[in-house]
Amino acid sequence: MRQVSCIGGGTAEMTRNVISERVLGMPREARSDHTVPFREVPRDGRRGS
Repeated sequence: MRQVSCIGGGTAEMTRNVISERVLGMPREARSDHTVPFREVPRDGRRGS
């Protein structure tokens, strides 16, 4: 029954990330695109337009 209420598509991973970062105080994953606007972040091997 627990899995029925789960949205899926990464929800469990997102929950783990929130717990590890906010509750346990662990550092976030390194990102190389933190200074790039969202529309310019490469997706599917292409640059945003």
